[in-house]
Amino acid sequence: MRFYFRSTFASLSVFTFLTLGFVSELDAATYYVSPNGNDSNNGLSTSAPWRTISKVNGVNFAAGDRILFQGDATFAGTISLDANDRGTSSNPIIVSSYGTGRATINAGNETGFLAFNTAGITLSNLKFVGAGASVNTKDGVNFYTGLSGNVKLDGITIDNVEVSGFGKCGVSVGSWNNQTGYRDVRITNVFAHDNLHAGIATYAQVPNVHSNVYVGSCVAYNNFGNPKSSGNTGSGIVLGNVINATIERCVAYSNGKNNFAPTEGPVGIWAYDSSYVTIQYNEAYSNRTGSGKDGGGFDLDINVSNSIMQYNYSYDNDGAGYLLCCGNDNRDNVIRYNISANDGRKNGYAGIHTYGNITGAEIYNNTVYLTQTNGSPRAVLLVTGTTNLRFLNNIFYGVGGARLLEASSGQSGLVFLGNNYFATNGSFSIRFNNVNYSTLDSWRNASGQETVSGVAIGSGMDPKLVAPGTGGILNNAYGLTNVTAYKLQKDSPMIDRGVNLNTYYSTTGLTDFYGAPLMQGAGFDVGVHEWTPDFVQVSRLDAPLFKDGVFSFEAIGPIGATNAVQFSTDLVSWATLTNIVNTTGTITFEDIPVKGTTRKYFRSKQL
Repeated sequence: MRFYFRSTFASLSVFTFLTLGFVSELDAATYYVSPNGNDSNNGLSTSAPWRTISKVNGVNFAAGDRILFQGDATFAGTISLDANDRGTSSNPIIVSSYGTGRATINAGNETGFLAFNTAGITLSNLKFVGAGASVNTKDGVNFYTGLSGNVKLDGITIDNVEVSGFGKCGVSVGSWNNQTGYRDVRITNVFAHDNLHAGIATYAQVPNVHSNVYVGSCVAYNNFGNPKSSGNTGSGIVLGNVINATIERCVAYSNGKNNFAPTEGPVGIWAYDSSYVTIQYNEAYSNRTGSGKDGGGFDLDINVSNSIMQYNYSYDNDGAGYLLCCGNDNRDNVIRYNISANDGRKNGYAGIHTYGNITGAEIYNNTVYLTQTNGSPRAVLLVTGTTNLRFLNNIFYGVGGARLLEASSGQSGLVFLGNNYFATNGSFSIRFNNVNYSTLDSWRNASGQETVSGVAIGSGMDPKLVAPGTGGILNNAYGLTNVTAYKLQKDSPMIDRGVNLNTYYSTTGLTDFYGAPLMQGAGFDVGVHEWTPDFVQVSRLDAPLFKDGVFSFEAIGPIGATNAVQFSTDLVSWATLTNIVNTTGTITFEDIPVKGTTRKYFRSKQL
């Protein structure tokens, strides 16, 4: 599945826009735009600002120039930059607001911001509004290049921007000329909502074009999709044709309900035709589809390789919680330490779902919770043949007859080891190679799965989670550790029951879903939680708590207890800095890092 788009620039790839005038400055300048200004002014001060976007579009800007619109004011039109306006990654052209609040760019039926065949641009602290997704036919913010020669344009930053009411994407970064594209793209703190095709999207003509792409702390919602489109529309965040990319601390919800494409659909957060993509610490919920396809939470789709989905929370989506899908090059991907709760609400999708030619995927230490619905969900569903997939140390928890596992015939090299298969009220159900099984033992004996050298491993017992099914809505990707419903209770049989991941992998990630270091006891635990009796909190030095050279650390614990504040450089060896008596229920510790320390972790250990 690839994201559906139609390039606005199909007829513009051989020329650039004409400019209406020319301004040359020896040094970088700051230009101001205000509804109270005058386009005959020089624009170089708040007392002599320009008035209109048209004036801005008639000037050529250079590296370091700033174009600032008056905060809390509204400006009509499209801000347009082209190849005559070129900044650099280290010295970009900045388009932003000044004064109090963010300026609003009212684009009507047009694009709000357009950068054609140019980069070295920072766009920040602005609000772009279209006439409405059913009226407008353009992108809100659009970076596009069609230059020949397989060039890479350097430097796009979009920060603290809100985009809504557009008939294509809220934010679009695209190219269409072989390997021509962008490098060093950073999209942060963007709210993209109530657009038609998607919230945030990238695309190109061939795979692996745009490099070093980062999307963080963004929210995409109510991007419902185009009911007239034959291709998928209505996704939250979709990275197409990228290499070395990260999506983290983002939220995607309530997207996709008007997608009626017959063969494909939208997903909350996903990637396609890409390599080395990390999707982590995100929340995706209540994403929908109007058709029989998709509407899931997360997805590594067609031709994605060497990529990871980890530490994500997916719940109440129509489609799969975590999907691996198709292509000739969907290989060597990892799904680990994620939660899926009541995904697959429609169309027979699963918490973890594969479709098509999937090779070499590693799927471990996830927790899937599933209640039965008319949509016939599964905790795990493998459709068509896969090659060398391994499922290790996962919890599959079914309620009301929800099927725990279904795998069609034709799988090659498939391995299940150390997983827990729990069905309430004795409603155990596995379908494997077109045969139904009602007990773990009968499936194990027939398939040879969950055995090592003839010894049965894996389990089918109550994992004793804290409060499964009650994780609730966060709408806050920085609060994922508050989803305590899927933690292990202190008497959980999943503690130390997992297979040794070090036997199978050279690297397993540093922590569990909740930030606790791995293998706290005699072995690895099963599911997303590595239980430990004295673990309160682990924080990284480069986390948001690190500010102005001081790291502020807080941990919650019982009043009267003594806590050792410890640090580590590798999450294996710990050294005590100080002991603190907890007098209020929360201990606070501040540390000034030693010069040269590259990574430091902190934890509180009750003595």
